[in-house]
Amino acid sequence: MTPEQFTYWLQGFVEVGKTPPTPEQWQEIKNHLATVFHKVTPDISNPNMFKYDPNNTWPNLGIAIC
Repeated sequence: MTPEQFTYWLQGFVEVGKTPPTPEQWQEIKNHLATVFHKVTPDISNPNMFKYDPNNTWPNLGIAIC
């Protein structure tokens, strides 16, 4: 789901909901949207960025491969 698709879904969810989200829930929604829309482009000038990591993580981002 793209960020745009998610925002359309969220809009529909709020519009048809029986009760609106609480102020605390709105704050959580805003926090999550901020992370969704904050695009981080990796530094591809780093030659080690995509090097195989024998410690079972790839690409050196701390994501374990199971």
